[in-house]
Amino acid sequence: MVLSRMTESREQLHALARAADDARRDSRWEDAAVTAQAMLDHPCAQHMLVDYEVLDELHQALRQAGRYDEAIEAKRAVIAAGYTAGRQHSPHGLRCSQAHNPSATAVFTAVLIVLVPACASTSL
Repeated sequence: MVLSRMTESREQLHALARAADDARRDSRWEDAAVTAQAMLDHPCAQHMLVDYEVLDELHQALRQAGRYDEAIEAKRAVIAAGYTAGRQHSPHGLRCSQAHNPSATAVFTAVLIVLVPACASTSL
């Protein structure tokens, strides 16, 4: 039951990530912003996504859409969530929170690999 919910959540986040990528590629900035916000609002976002990466993408989309006040607020949220200019994005793009936590315990890592196998091995 839990595994199927996590798989469903992962698939939902994969779909949102693909939609966000498509919107950015096609310069549909309003759609990109809405999709990034939907990713952040997803119930599993806090343990499946790297929030500052999604917030940064929200910031970029809002800025490109000309929604500057909201873009500034999103950038403030990016910084508050831990973004620093020198930090590289995860190798999985927007996504896998495990990629940014190399000091996680072996037990936690094993649980993530069992419960969220794609988190450790595939991009969203």
